[in-house]
Amino acid sequence: MTPGVLPCRPRKVFVPIAFGVAVGLLAGRLPPWAQGEQLPEGPGLAARYPGDAGIANDPNVVFAEDFEAGGIGEILARWTDYRNPKESPFQLVEDTPPGSKGKWAVLMTAIPSKNNGGHLYKKLPQELDTVFARFYVKFPEPAGYIHHFVTIGGYHPATNWPQGGAGTRPRGDDRITVGIEPFGFSGRYPPPGLWNFYVYWHEMKQSADGRFWGNGLSPAEAQAVPVGRWQCVEVMIRLNSCPGARDGELALWLDGKLVAHFRQGAPRGPWTGLGFRLLAEGGTPFEGFEWRTDPALKINFFWLLHYVTPESLRRNKIANLDAENRVLFDQIVVAKRYVGPIEPPQRP
Repeated sequence: MTPGVLPCRPRKVFVPIAFGVAVGLLAGRLPPWAQGEQLPEGPGLAARYPGDAGIANDPNVVFAEDFEAGGIGEILARWTDYRNPKESPFQLVEDTPPGSKGKWAVLMTAIPSKNNGGHLYKKLPQELDTVFARFYVKFPEPAGYIHHFVTIGGYHPATNWPQGGAGTRPRGDDRITVGIEPFGFSGRYPPPGLWNFYVYWHEMKQSADGRFWGNGLSPAEAQAVPVGRWQCVEVMIRLNSCPGARDGELALWLDGKLVAHFRQGAPRGPWTGLGFRLLAEGGTPFEGFEWRTDPALKINFFWLLHYVTPESLRRNKIANLDAENRVLFDQIVVAKRYVGPIEPPQRP
């Protein structure tokens, strides 16, 4: 055990059995894998702050960015690291999510023949075992496919910049990365694609080429990324309580609706080198996440990433590498509890 880290106690996790499922369903209750602590939906922490005004001062909030204070230079200074491509630099545009009291959002543009897009990276001021990260995103028409997108995770030790590690499996005590990404599935879905997690942790499965590329974890019901409108996206990562415990969790909300909750016992489809999909019923109970082998590894960064490569376009059967690939971000809140969508201000 790492010096200075207190002993941990595993959380209680209900492991489903066939009899329990049958009795629960006959009694009109939730299936056993869905029992225990239930995650919220709809209004959350943001409901206390109409228009998100003042939410950054809430004691549960560890980082917030609404792109309202200052120009691009001042905004970049609030982040720990950034990549702002000179051919298509960041812009502040007058386009905000419904209910926001703000005026500005940040526009990131990639031109794959010239650059791979940009990013804003924040080393969080606190290292945490459970994090909720909410952001608003809008893909203007015409939308394009991307390679990698918004990522939350932890490095041990924490760094002021995003680390590498693509194609390699973490040890268990060094890093965890969870990307929430639109994925085109080889062009089968219109751009930007379907929401999908892209995850690196020490128990990830090996890819067919012998490398360890991020495992894709998908909701039971396909979630198409909308084009031309704002969407509220929120991700929760709950790290396992102790080495060996499989009580880690991962969840996704879209516009305040819980659309995926990965935890021990949740029904899943077959594992492959690409990952797996949750199922509404049947399948195999998910083993649960042992995200880390050392409790010193915690969640300590939020990475607003818009990464587009020629490879990602060709993979989705797109030949034009000169077209601008644009995305808008706004109203970012990283917190210790569920944030939820913006609460619209009350009219006078």
